[in-house]
Amino acid sequence: MQRLQPTRTLPTCRQLRRFAFLSPQNQGWIADYLTHLRTRHYALSTQDGALRALKCFAVLMPEARQALLYQDLTQTTPADIDAWIAAAFQQGLAPGTIVTCRRGMQGFFLFLVHNQATFFGITRCSSHAHS
Repeated sequence: MQRLQPTRTLPTCRQLRRFAFLSPQNQGWIADYLTHLRTRHYALSTQDGALRALKCFAVLMPEARQALLYQDLTQTTPADIDAWIAAAFQQGLAPGTIVTCRRGMQGFFLFLVHNQATFFGITRCSSHAHS
């Protein structure tokens, strides 16, 4: 399978500063996803929501998985999503907020899948309906 090659279309985007701790590869994929949303005229609030969801996921992911996932988000597994959901509940996030974030993350991961990134866990992610 061919890997998605980030186009780096938005390298200086202020929004991407939120993700300085991620690898250039991950930042490139996020930039590509923002470009994808913008070219389809998604509302700025939708774009910002997707970024907030990804940031929330990155911040609350299990520490043992951070190094790997900060380098390559395509290594995310259903267990990572489950651990994120548990951590989000522990942090006191409202169930509706968690569902909204999960949907934002799902959009990003589906974008990677549709652009032929190697990502094996997203098909089971959609089965989470914690609300």
